[in-house]
Amino acid sequence: MRISSPQKDALFVLLLIEEKGENDPFPATDLLMTVNKIRPWNKQVDASNFTRSCHKLAENGFVHRFRHPQSLRLAFKLTDLGRPVAEKRRAEWQRELKKDQ
Repeated sequence: MRISSPQKDALFVLLLIEEKGENDPFPATDLLMTVNKIRPWNKQVDASNFTRSCHKLAENGFVHRFRHPQSLRLAFKLTDLGRPVAEKRRAEWQRELKKDQ
């Protein structure tokens, strides 16, 4: 599977959340907001495209997909398969930051 830039960003955000000690699945709406905060304003991700992208990540084993039993709110959590992709994205971000300094 080819992983798009927004998908890599989503995995990266999930990795950072996991590293902060958060073990609960992260709500999709919050994930989208966070991804859009780290992307340039002209590369914002549309909600419907983002949701489809996250479903593809789940179908291919990069994230686990959850639904809250009462609110049916969609949430995601990083898997062992998604972790190396997220680590690679982190390295890309770090290279970009160093280049800008």
